[in-house]
Amino acid sequence: MPGGNLGYIDIFELDHPFVEYIRRLNISGDSTKPWLYIARPNAGIFNYTRNPDGSIDYEWYEKGRKPFLNTVAFDGNVVNVMEISNDLALIETIDVKKYVPLYTYFNRPDLVHQFTAVTRHGRLYKAGNGISVYTPLLTRSPSVLPLESLEPFPTLPLKATVEWPAGINVRSLPGTTSAKLTAFPPGKEVTILKYHPRGAEVWGRIYSGYICLLMPNLPNPYSTSWKMTVDPPPL
Repeated sequence: MPGGNLGYIDIFELDHPFVEYIRRLNISGDSTKPWLYIARPNAGIFNYTRNPDGSIDYEWYEKGRKPFLNTVAFDGNVVNVMEISNDLALIETIDVKKYVPLYTYFNRPDLVHQFTAVTRHGRLYKAGNGISVYTPLLTRSPSVLPLESLEPFPTLPLKATVEWPAGINVRSLPGTTSAKLTAFPPGKEVTILKYHPRGAEVWGRIYSGYICLLMPNLPNPYSTSWKMTVDPPPL
């Protein structure tokens, strides 16, 4: 149904394979807390999970019932633009009418989003009381976004200069917990070859490993001369 300036709000029944996919995305080890957080009706994704009499159905998953998926807006996430026409960008999504993919947030952050919120002061934070919650970008028809709501990453390859006074670590994978390979001092020039967004962070692959380009919660979030116009980016 029309959503005014927000475009269209879509609500549809979700088949069990996709529900199970979302459930698995939100179970880490033995912890089911993220899934329990979003599986309750009115939590944000499954706002319209009801019994036949209209009452809230709190046991829909256990009883194998189809929930109603509600449109959820995201801030601070990335999308893959497939085509641009006039002032609209066609974005890549997962088609609920075709198949259940096995994408995760770490290998396709453009198709599996982390719940984040942007404060009025421009800070990103987790929207689930500090819990990491994920959902695939599901649609049943082509989806577009206005160009004004997007900021493209700078075109690659791109040369940048290390700016953090303490230098920057080069790691084996895009993440602060991965093995440290070496470190670059301030003034070192690097060539960014590919982007690897990780939630609020943006990592870049260089010839010798990965460096963190944007870490929003630091006083100086940018490690190099690589910059975004909007901080944080809107999507």
